[in-house]
Amino acid sequence: LGDKAMVMRKCMDENGFEENPLWVSENLKVLQTKGKETDISEDAVMENLKKEAIYIFVNSNDQPLYWRSKQNK
Repeated sequence: LGDKAMVMRKCMDENGFEENPLWVSENLKVLQTKGKETDISEDAVMENLKKEAIYIFVNSNDQPLYWRSKQNK
């Protein structure tokens, strides 16, 4: 992730949030599709998806959010 994204990740971690495993599992489908459609590696596709998702805080389309509270495991 870029510098801005790393700062965001650190800030969210310090405030009690972590990557949501449900978000990861939901986006594996997208990852596989985009990886086949383009010449981009699956790792690069996942990083691009994360870069977009880390700034979304309102669930608008029944997708799990990237962040979840560490207390709600």
